[in-house]
Amino acid sequence: MITSRDLESITKASFLENISRLCLSMNEIKDEDLLPLVTAQVLRNLKELDLSSNHITDAGIEFLVSTDVFENLRSLNISHNKIENKGFKTLSQAKCFPELECLDVANTKINK
Repeated sequence: MITSRDLESITKASFLENISRLCLSMNEIKDEDLLPLVTAQVLRNLKELDLSSNHITDAGIEFLVSTDVFENLRSLNISHNKIENKGFKTLSQAKCFPELECLDVANTKINK
């Protein structure tokens, strides 16, 4: 299980500049734990981010869309989280993912 402190340390590693896929699924990541990720300039080349099966809510989506770090992201998996309609609306209106091709929101709290 990765903690907030672990994420902070990981995102300072220079080798991440070469990483194109980062899987952080099933780590009990909460909204505030995303702060080190959204400020990690070493993740600018990231193409795929898997945050599935965590504890991310609409507030976490606000963090994700508040940065340009993920401007090269092509795939975002936020399935199996606690995201509701508000978070999905925020995500769908965001301009910070211009390259996004795949968005997985399965098994969230998003409804019609």
